[in-house]
Amino acid sequence: MGRALLRALGMVLIVIGAVPMTPLIWLLVFVHGNPYGIFSHIHLAFWQTQFIGLGLVGVGIVLLMRA
Repeated sequence: MGRALLRALGMVLIVIGAVPMTPLIWLLVFVHGNPYGIFSHIHLAFWQTQFIGLGLVGVGIVLLMRA
């Protein structure tokens, strides 16, 4: 039970972490503009989400290896 839970959590973290690293989200932002002012500093937001996503993927891989 514990190993299956760790494995599932690792997979979920990898998927969640990989989402910000896909260019599709940033392509949508550039195509539709910035209607709500969310990405006022788009380069800063881009790099922050890249590093957060990379960290989540790393944690997910570690959890999968430990399980």
